[in-house]
Amino acid sequence: MGDNRRLTSSSFPCNMMNDTDRLVTMELVKVLLSLSFAEALRPWLQLRDLMRVVTGNSSVELQGPPQIIDDRDKKQRVVLEFRAITLEQEGVGSINDNVSYVVDFVTKVHGASSLPRISKTRTDALFIESYALPFHELLALVKERYLQLSPLVDSATDVGLIMDQHEGRIVKHIQIGPMEREQLQSMFLRWPRQKLPERFLFLALGYEQDGEGEFAPDCFREFLQTAVKWQIQQAETNVRYLSGEER
Repeated sequence: MGDNRRLTSSSFPCNMMNDTDRLVTMELVKVLLSLSFAEALRPWLQLRDLMRVVTGNSSVELQGPPQIIDDRDKKQRVVLEFRAITLEQEGVGSINDNVSYVVDFVTKVHGASSLPRISKTRTDALFIESYALPFHELLALVKERYLQLSPLVDSATDVGLIMDQHEGRIVKHIQIGPMEREQLQSMFLRWPRQKLPERFLFLALGYEQDGEGEFAPDCFREFLQTAVKWQIQQAETNVRYLSGEER
């Protein structure tokens, strides 16, 4: 299992870690990054100011849908909103190697237009683990390992567990349960994915930090490394626990 040292909850600790190079048995199917800001992005503010001058109305506010940029070759989507940026990636090979790509991406965005103070940062990793079991047997296994059996639990034909762990300004989100290929494709993936197993354990792991702060590449990198370290630990632990290796 991975390193079990307690993760820090402080805001972007600038103390670089180098021990995230681990292997995880579960298959990574999607990574998401969401940045929320204390105020609107600079281009929106500049356009709002222009509209106020043109209309002669100092109370004009911009309204409109998010700007969506898709890159089908990379299986990547970027969503620009007034106070948020979201990066979705489905073509990621290594969760560790992807940290540098994400840091470089946000750094380039910041270079093109200085980002406002960040109020919330969240990264999610979606994993699957294939099982050679019929769905009802995988469902029964999840019930046995994670739930106290009762008439209600026994009668459930599907189960999805959602749990949050609050540690100061850090919130860790966990969603786990059995899933079939069609559900993953329709609910979570934007691009068709080849060779998905018919059924599997689904594990979504979100790592979120609240609190305002300026964007700093080194500190942002460490936040992502800390998140990835926890995500890998959780993926490894839950696969082992479900298989009966850990109790």
